[in-house]
Amino acid sequence: EERLLISGHPDDLPIATEQYRSNWDLSASRAASVAHYILKFTNIPPDRIAVQGFADSRPLVANDSPEHRAKNRRVEITIQQVGEQPPVEGANSSEN
Repeated sequence: EERLLISGHPDDLPIATEQYRSNWDLSASRAASVAHYILKFTNIPPDRIAVQGFADSRPLVANDSPEHRAKNRRVEITIQQVGEQPPVEGANSSEN
């Protein structure tokens, strides 16, 4: 079974508006907007979607130009396998 992990990211410019108190709120809201879209237009159940906001803690590039800040404003979707155990290194059932 797969799960979608939706992560929101802003640039490093501080935000403080009536709608968003901080980059934490902005990043979480971006991710939640994508989750709502997915729920509306797909048949993926809500219990297989997780949303997280990282504020400006995980930039892709330095926030040193308008172009770089634009690259850092993003939403990432990661598909995770749920319930799978990672293989144990060196374990091989044919050796026993």
